[in-house]
Formats: sequence, C-alpha cells, structure tokens
Amino acid sequence: MHVMKINPDYKGIETGIIDSEVMSQAYERIFTNLDVSIETKVDYQLRCHEFYMFLGLRGIHLNSLLEYKKLLDSDKRTSAATKNKKLTVARLFLREMYRSGVLSRDISTGVKNFKQSGLHKTNGLDDADIKKIRQWMHDGRPVTKQRVRIYALLMLLAYHGLRQIEVCRLEFGDIDFNRGTAMIQGKGQHDKQRIHLHKAVVSTLYAYCSEYGIASGPLFFSISNSSYGEPLTTRSLRRIVTTVFERLEIDRTVHGFRHYYCTKLIKAYRGDLFRVMQFTRHKSLNMLQTYNDELEHEAQYPVHDRIFTGVL
Repeated sequence: MHVMKINPDYKGIETGIIDSEVMSQAYERIFTNLDVSIETKVDYQLRCHEFYMFLGLRGIHLNSLLEYKKLLDSDKRTSAATKNKKLTVARLFLREMYRSGVLSRDISTGVKNFKQSGLHKTNGLDDADIKKIRQWMHDGRPVTKQRVRIYALLMLLAYHGLRQIEVCRLEFGDIDFNRGTAMIQGKGQHDKQRIHLHKAVVSTLYAYCSEYGIASGPLFFSISNSSYGEPLTTRSLRRIVTTVFERLEIDRTVHGFRHYYCTKLIKAYRGDLFRVMQFTRHKSLNMLQTYNDELEHEAQYPVHDRIFTGVL
C-alpha cells in the first residue's frame, strides 16, 4: 500500500489543541469503542495511521483536517477514491475524540471529500481471467483439502458475487444443502437474506465440509497453526485469492469477482437492473447504473473507431 511521505519541516500553527501524549492514548482506544465489527476496527486503525503520524508532526489544530486534505491532494499517485477513504477515517477519528471528550469542540466538519467520477476505478475480471482460473481448477492435479477450500471460496465469489465480508460471515448452519440456498449477512446488515446457490457451488461446498469435518460454526476458518479454527478474516481471504491471481498472472483485486458477476448479469438481463438487484443485493440502482453505463459506453467503442479510421 502506498504511503505518503510527510515533511517534518512543515511550518504549521505553533500550538496544538491537545497534548501529543493525550492524542496517542486516544488513538489506542478510540476505534476500540466503535460499534462496528472487529475487522472494521482494525481496518479503520490501519487507514488512520497516516493521519495519526501527520498529527504527531504538526499537532492537532482547528484546520488539521483541511491541512491533511491538502497533503492528500498533493499525492498524485493515489486515486481520489483512496484519498476519500483516508479522509473519511481521519474525520471519524476527530469526531470520536470530540464525542469521547478528548477534544472540546468538533473540528471534523467543513472539509469536503475529493470529487470522483462515478466510473469504477478497479477493473473487474473478464472472461479471459475466468478461463485461467477454470483451467487451473481443472488442471488434472490431485485435489487436496487445501485446494477444495480454495475452490469453494473462488466459486462463491464467481458464481454469486459475494462480498468478502459476506463470505467470511458464513456459518455452516447458513447453508441448506437440500434446498441449495444460503443465508447471507450483507454489508452493514444485522439480519440475513436467503440466496439461491448454483448446483456446482453446493457440490463444492459439500465436498469442502466433508473434507474438513465441518458440522457447525464458521464455514471458513483459519487453518494456520497460530489461529486454527478462528473465523476467516477478509484480509486472509484477500491473501488466499491474491496468491491464486499472482500464480495465474491476473492483475485484479478480489472485488473484481463482484464486478464480473454484476456485469455478466446486466448483459444477460439486457439492462433490466431491477431483476439484477435481486441477485446482487444492491440497496439502490445507483451502483448498478454505473455498471450499466460502462457497458453501454464500451458498446460504442467500435463506432468511435470506425468514425476516426484513416483520419491521419
């Protein structure tokens, strides 16, 4: 992950609002008290580390968030989407310090996010990528326990476009092998939603559970010696999938599976986004419309190229 270099010689406001030691103690406990999952807390603290270092060098001032935004803006290697994620966590950190009484006033307001287009910055997997994965899964080598586990993960991502957190939250009891369904707890949701499972996915999940003797508890768990049996984290899931991608020379992220899934459905249902929503579980049409707009734009590429053929 790209981390900006913060210039310690920056001449900011001389006096900070709070002592550096108080800020250090706040950083250690602020995210612990948030009403979010442990995985989200860890993610927040990692994203906030850069802002914490920034504050350590420059102190906390009324315009700290704005100054941090200017620093982010100067970094031309990072996308607007990533900058917004960092800015959002920094804003959350300041707001929580105010809410917990560390700061006497809320200095997290008044700073806008970076403007970004509605188009996706991360390319999804395409048919060529999926073909590489399919050929690797059926390359004739012996199917070990570990490979069955990886197959099950890949198939849930490819056949159903599950979000990473949705995969990690799955319990054995969520899978109905007879009906071919699963109960999914979506992002930001407290209840579960039933989804249909493809027959190939059900078969692979059954083989996976049989291999590992799973009859209760988390469907996917760590198999490392230090944390065996603990629920699989999204970070571990990304590491497993990224290892496969690197082996197959696929330059994509895990989220690329969901992009692929949504795109395939939109093409199959000819832009009927309401029907697609029943499978993707999006809460609004806005995100799906972005996928649809991209597909419609790509369909015009041949027309564009014919118009300008032989111009020079």
